[in-house]
Amino acid sequence: MKEILLPELGEGINQVEIRDVLVKEGDFLDIDQTILILETDKASMEIPSEDSGLISKISVKNGDKVSAGSLILTISSKNK
Repeated sequence: MKEILLPELGEGINQVEIRDVLVKEGDFLDIDQTILILETDKASMEIPSEDSGLISKISVKNGDKVSAGSLILTISSKNK
């Protein structure tokens, strides 16, 4: 199993709100596939995956406030 964590978002950005979770448990996640759309005071940003695999657990939901290093999801296998 591998945990996908929220990456650093930029200097001065400590916490953001999740506007949309674009994947669901049981989906196969590809590298560079957009996982989340985050909302800051000034902009929205897409967060891509840095790994691939079958999503076994999503740890966030729309409206959650998260910061860099927060657990987003867990993938369990590299096979489609």
